[in-house]
Amino acid sequence: MRLCLGLDVSTSVTGICVIRDHENFDPKVDFLDWRACELSKIESFWKKTDNVAETLAALSIKFPEINCIFIEEPMKRFAEGFSSAGTVSILQRINGIICYVAYKIWNVEPTYVPVSSARKVIGARIVQTKKDPQLRNAKKQTLDFVLANDLSHIVWPCKKSGAVKDSTYDVVDSYVVARGGCLLNK
Repeated sequence: MRLCLGLDVSTSVTGICVIRDHENFDPKVDFLDWRACELSKIESFWKKTDNVAETLAALSIKFPEINCIFIEEPMKRFAEGFSSAGTVSILQRINGIICYVAYKIWNVEPTYVPVSSARKVIGARIVQTKKDPQLRNAKKQTLDFVLANDLSHIVWPCKKSGAVKDSTYDVVDSYVVARGGCLLNK
């Protein structure tokens, strides 16, 4: 049995989850914990990394036996309409630091997981449309799939409008990366 940490690192919200991976995986039992580090209001790059590092340190008290770490492979290039080259550069830096922090806490080398591969292996089919040729709504499609299936039992924090908070997307992506990472790395 593996106890796995899933990370979706970003500059605005970092999603974190812990799952137990074994032959009879059941998300209702094996989705053990989740956290969202809200970073958008923190201006300093170093304070953002401190926030995530402190969250991981607190998580290590509850789960000292984590023995695998899966992290969403960071964006490698500028994608028009998504992030600027500067944002991609900052994301690469914060990603590297958070990977190192997790490695130092649990003494486990993180494994990068391409999010498209993780989505595919868990069964989340992303539909590309003429209106959305660059798959800008892939996160929304993934959220809808996971909330209707694996994590339908979780009561997620909501906005006043009744929609789930934006940070839910990042937590769900951390789950997709953790579960997908487990299935891709048996």
